[in-house]
Amino acid sequence: MTLVEMAVAVLLLGIVLFLLSGFARTSRLQAKKDLAVRLLCSLDEALTVYIQHYETAPPGRPDGSATAAIEALLAYGPSSAKLDGLPAVLRRAEGQGLVDPWGSPLRYVTVAHESAVMRSRVVTNKGRPIFDSAGPDRQFGPTEGRADGSDIWGEECLLESRP
Repeated sequence: MTLVEMAVAVLLLGIVLFLLSGFARTSRLQAKKDLAVRLLCSLDEALTVYIQHYETAPPGRPDGSATAAIEALLAYGPSSAKLDGLPAVLRRAEGQGLVDPWGSPLRYVTVAHESAVMRSRVVTNKGRPIFDSAGPDRQFGPTEGRADGSDIWGEECLLESRP
């Protein structure tokens, strides 16, 4: 094999590895987005069970912190059971609470939220609170609700058959 043939073979191998690494990165990102939607759907199911029992949702905070709401869902057995099947990667290290697939805290949007845009989402959802993930950029911001998944809104999994 000549030096030119070896150089061509190495170049082709480099191109193939470059393409495969891009595909793997895209696949991992899509898997995390799918897991985030699954988490939001599970939280919505747990919220349904909680509301059916207590006839009200856990209270929200103006800043949208989901910690207290998630703790309330985990404290009530039947709603906690809806969250049992979630992967361990979504649980905080100390065993309490849940985070999104990127390790960021979730947002719990209620009528008490400080943002009028967020409150209007709850009104559109018949007054029912909504959980959100910050998405791959790990921060809630001006890209909320965009198709690129910068933020993953709970409406992606809301059940159409829910009353």
